[in-house]
This record gives sequence, C-alpha cells and structure tokens, in this order.
Amino acid sequence: MDEKVGQCAECNQAVYCKAGFLDGVYQDGKLLCASCDDKKE
Repeated sequence: MDEKVGQCAECNQAVYCKAGFLDGVYQDGKLLCASCDDKKE
C-alpha cells in the first residue's frame, strides 16, 4: 500500500511511503524524493 507523505523540497514531486518504507529521504528538516537524493551524491 502506498501512502503519500509529502512533496519533495527540490522538485515538488510526491513522496510516498511504500510497504512501510519511505521512498525518499528526510534530512535536515527537508523531505527529498529518491531522485533528488541521488543527484546530491
């Protein structure tokens, strides 16, 4: 089950919790999607 938890702070894409796991990163008070988190590395 997918549950929307918020919007990415960088690209404004919806971020979901999928099967109990966050499909992104919450870091320094910001929610980022997996794509934007990968770009930072």
